[in-house]
Amino acid sequence: MRKIQRNIIITAAVIVLLIVAAIIVVRHISAARTLGINSSGKSVYTIYSEDTRDIAYVEVSNETETIRAENLGNAVWTVNNMSSDEVDSSKAYGLAGTVSTLTSKNKIEDTDLSKYGLDNPSVTVTISKKNGESDTLYIGGTTPNYDEYYIMKSNDDSIYTVYAFKVETLKQPLEYYTEFNRFNVETDNILGITIIKSDELIDLNKKNNDLWEMSSPYLSAANNEYVDRKILSQMEGIDLSEPLEGVDAGITSTSPVIILSVKPYDNISGKYGDIYTETLIIGATDNDNSYVKYRDKIYAVSADNVGFASESAYNIINKMQAFVDMEKIESITLEYGDTSHTIEIENGKEAAFRLDGDAANKNASMTICNKITGLSVDGVYNNEPMGDTVLKISYKGIKSIDDTVMEFKKIDDENCVLVCGGIAQFTIKESKISDFIELFNNYAENPQEE
Repeated sequence: MRKIQRNIIITAAVIVLLIVAAIIVVRHISAARTLGINSSGKSVYTIYSEDTRDIAYVEVSNETETIRAENLGNAVWTVNNMSSDEVDSSKAYGLAGTVSTLTSKNKIEDTDLSKYGLDNPSVTVTISKKNGESDTLYIGGTTPNYDEYYIMKSNDDSIYTVYAFKVETLKQPLEYYTEFNRFNVETDNILGITIIKSDELIDLNKKNNDLWEMSSPYLSAANNEYVDRKILSQMEGIDLSEPLEGVDAGITSTSPVIILSVKPYDNISGKYGDIYTETLIIGATDNDNSYVKYRDKIYAVSADNVGFASESAYNIINKMQAFVDMEKIESITLEYGDTSHTIEIENGKEAAFRLDGDAANKNASMTICNKITGLSVDGVYNNEPMGDTVLKISYKGIKSIDDTVMEFKKIDDENCVLVCGGIAQFTIKESKISDFIELFNNYAENPQEE
């Protein structure tokens, strides 16, 4: 009995819901007829459709101003005859893209345009095509819920609705197109960094393995962590959106200059474009900002973002100047005083070591090799007279191209100069060399102990 009663109640509830739904549908149809909305069953109406490549310009006029987006070719657009450098081309292109494809879910047949604000349109859009033809769109008021605007087009008496966000795009003022970050460089696409200062020229280049090397003022591997953290990451924060007028930027003939070599990558085509350069001239610093000259305009940016231009080249080099790729080395010979030792290396899945022909402990040998390649320099060599050689390290490569000879020669009571491949650039504390030799002697006395 309870089961029958429950089924009757459920059935009644369903009937009530169906009746309510039917009433809502009838009211909706009635409202649509009142507004003249075509309910023929077509879900989407095409208001306008044109390939942006075939559009010469789009002119948008409202009560306050007229914006004209012009197609310069090769997907480059500008507004109001301004230089392409002064306009965010993507925004100008976006204006054209907004009107190039317009659809609507509503089509209204009504001759009383005043009900829709179309007797005196708030926005008029003229679309001129490359073939000489043109079309005009008229935008009126908003729908009762404010999420759409009423719109008409030339040679069509029907009224449509279009999403409000599209109209808001068309109503953007000129400042919208001129406020953008002119410095649009992806740091991953930077191949070279040149910093010109009054006292030195720093030249950095990215190798194929994404490692950086310095070619001026030193021939050296760069400190990649430093380049990434102190230079590239900081450059990502450079914002050149608002040019300044009438400021004393402190730009002189001795101001630091940053020149970037960029090879752009197109994510859509998957291809690289032609290499080009970007130049920034760094001016005075005012509080936390530095003035920057870019393409004849002055901007203020965070001093942290361009502070690397004042750094010494020595801070950028890799301090481990004795470092080599041990996978390319078959032996290391160390000579100091009257002593000479050779570590032979068998690279493979299981590396093996021999010291002066005898088997050596793997872990102890790996540790000492890391100590050799980890010898770090402390300063810049200033052409002081060289004395005796304190330590000589000869790396024999598996291939002859990887052969390297390094000598540490005394220049005073505290320092040695590192001579690598006949080139002397950096100094190292002699105490570091002495500590290393003592550590190596301990290893040489017991090469089989871990």
